[in-house]
Amino acid sequence: MRPLVSLVITTYNRESCLGDAIASVLKQTWTNFELLIWDDGSTDGSVELAHDYARQDSRVRVVSAEHRGRVAALSAAIAQTQGIYLGWLDSDDFLHPEALAQTVEVLAANRAIGMVYTDYFDVNQQGQILGYGRRCRIPYSPKRLLVDFMTFHFRLLRRSLYDHVGGVDRSLDFVEDYDLCLRLSEVTQIHHLPQPLYYYRNHSHSASQQLRLEQTLRSRAVVLWALQRRGMAASHQLDVDISTGRFILRQLAWLAFLPLLATLNAGKVEAQAIAPANDGTNTIVTPVGNQFNITGGTQAGANLFHSFQQFGLSPGQIANFLANPQLQNILGRVVGNTPSVIDGQIQISGGTPNLFLLNPAGIIFGANASLNVPASFMATTANSIGFANGQFNAAGANAYTALTGNPDRLIFMHPQPGAIVNVGSLSVPSGQSLALLGGTVVNTGTLSAPGGQILVAAVPGSTLVRFTQPGNLLSLEFQPLT
Repeated sequence: MRPLVSLVITTYNRESCLGDAIASVLKQTWTNFELLIWDDGSTDGSVELAHDYARQDSRVRVVSAEHRGRVAALSAAIAQTQGIYLGWLDSDDFLHPEALAQTVEVLAANRAIGMVYTDYFDVNQQGQILGYGRRCRIPYSPKRLLVDFMTFHFRLLRRSLYDHVGGVDRSLDFVEDYDLCLRLSEVTQIHHLPQPLYYYRNHSHSASQQLRLEQTLRSRAVVLWALQRRGMAASHQLDVDISTGRFILRQLAWLAFLPLLATLNAGKVEAQAIAPANDGTNTIVTPVGNQFNITGGTQAGANLFHSFQQFGLSPGQIANFLANPQLQNILGRVVGNTPSVIDGQIQISGGTPNLFLLNPAGIIFGANASLNVPASFMATTANSIGFANGQFNAAGANAYTALTGNPDRLIFMHPQPGAIVNVGSLSVPSGQSLALLGGTVVNTGTLSAPGGQILVAAVPGSTLVRFTQPGNLLSLEFQPLT
């Protein structure tokens, strides 16, 4: 018989908490469910623990898979479930015994409701209640959801609607649940059940505590996509205070701030990597130990262009751009619509070109970030880098053969350009330039350009920025796009 409810738990080395999560599901007063436990390559005793429960209860299934990351694991697990209603539980959290019974009742009583979410308690590592979840008091509306992720835990939704909106986006490593809720809010009614039926564990090892900054930037990205889908991108601007994670939605038509402020704290994160984009630019990334050797690309005159699906480094990793003595500039773009989190070293070997890194979604230099480059370096969240006869676009095709000579301008097309954050130690050689140009630029680390120039600028949206040749950034000229 097909179960009415499918619940999913994905886990990776969470043996210490996993038993509480599984036991809370098996204690549900609503019994018509299946529980799929997906182990994402754990090296502790998680798999054995899950199998122990499966042997005791036929409603429990266990899948042991190679490590692929939490969001990919969640998507794969959901694909193997059969229930009419769908929900998931983090492996370090647990449910109230009435969680399923009360949420099923809401969906069964009103077919117009596509998703129901409950209140939650914050608990400590030992499972002791710390207090009522701060999001629980935020009233729900589809528009308020743009800046407040109040549809947090526990959620139960109709499987048909999950499939209708395309499921979780596997490219959003740790804000996939926020993105899914935004998309669901655009096609169905969402109901708030004001009962604390979920226990959310707070501990120092949670990804939400370790990488709050990256979550904020990626949350900003999914909200911008939601504004585009809703036809609001031209009339609204989304501002973010990086230091607090507070979002403000500005209605441009009346230049009035809406009272929609929040601290976004969504999902859980995994380390990025460097991956070439399959777009004909012919960038090749070869991992050698902790080093990524970047070769190939497309050369035009003395310029070499690279295209990446994602570009990020974990501590101890090195991105090594291979150059040749004839090159003057290397320019790399990131096309995956996710911020670059760089917590390792960027270097150039084999030549002395300037390096430009272009990612409109945002760039974060972590505490371990550093540069080992022979000339000037620019990181920007512009949409294009301009040349005399064309421009290097961050998205879409480029006419590379026309992109010769030195770049001389940046084009910021979006109303709210992406942010750049540096908490690392970035330096360039004597007499060279170090430039960070984005919609918001926050520097709490160190920047060094002895005898050269450091240029940090927050650029308004829809702006053209003209500059002189790299290594001689004496001034910037800002003008609105027409």
